[in-house]
Amino acid sequence: MGTGFGVKEREEKALRPKVGTGFGVKECEEKALRPKVGTGFGIKEREVKRSAQKRATERTISNALRSKIQTMSEWIEIGPISEIPQLGARIIRREGGDIAIFRTSEDEIFALDDSCPHKGGPLSQGIVHDCRVTCPLHNWVLELKTGEAVAPDEGRVRSHAVELRDGIVFLSINSADIEQKGAA
Repeated sequence: MGTGFGVKEREEKALRPKVGTGFGVKECEEKALRPKVGTGFGIKEREVKRSAQKRATERTISNALRSKIQTMSEWIEIGPISEIPQLGARIIRREGGDIAIFRTSEDEIFALDDSCPHKGGPLSQGIVHDCRVTCPLHNWVLELKTGEAVAPDEGRVRSHAVELRDGIVFLSINSADIEQKGAA
């Protein structure tokens, strides 16, 4: 072994890469396979990034659905409660069938499709008592809260959400179906 000043030793030393410089073949291969931390190209980092993107997409879809649902079912103003007689009804005419808005003696408001499940009688022309309405054709009695027929009769009519805000009645329904408001 020499002192390190010989020609042969210098040539060998020139061909041998310094450890830790990153210029050796093996080190270059390892460096190429090893991603830099924080670049977003590591497997774990890619999974985290995809997960964040997926959550953002889901939030966007969720917001879009929420706004679509809100536009599909709107609260529409029917009018003042004073325009609906106590123990009486008013009709909302719409393409998909009329809706009867009922008012009880305690000023509770309910909405049902204006068609008896028995023979299609106009419930808006029936007798309102307690929280029920009796069909004028065949005396079927229906619950105003649920639209269910009272035993021994069986059947159901669709009920609709209603709200009373500052003396004004609001109905939740697909506003595209509304043709006109009318009185019974």
